Amino acid sequence: MAEPNKAKIQEILASNLDPAEKLRLIVEEQRIVDKENVREAVAMLTPEEREELNRRAREGEVVVPGGTGGKSLEAQIHLAEGTQVPFFLHLQTQISATTLTHHPALLALKPGSISR
Repeated sequence: MAEPNKAKIQEILASNLDPAEKLRLIVEEQRIVDKENVREAVAMLTPEEREELNRRAREGEVVVPGGTGGKSLEAQIHLAEGTQVPFFLHLQTQISATTLTHHPALLALKPGSISR
């Protein structure tokens, strides 16, 4: 298996590219080794770049390759990795426990139908 070009990744990180474009290029470079190594690519970005990507993801933009449908940076990472996205990552606003317990989808569940 080929190793990613570390010099190329450093060049991408040092560039003035848009954070989403940086992430796309890093993921593309790393996919030579592991197609599901998105989290490591995101960790290479600065905290400010990650915050910007999170903001843009919350506005509906796909900022992680393969993260279509995720409503936050973390949700898009889960989708890109092919892992199950935790339910609460899909929530865009804070909700009360009453709202959650009275949600139609949850009310339709039968007692004992959820295994622990």
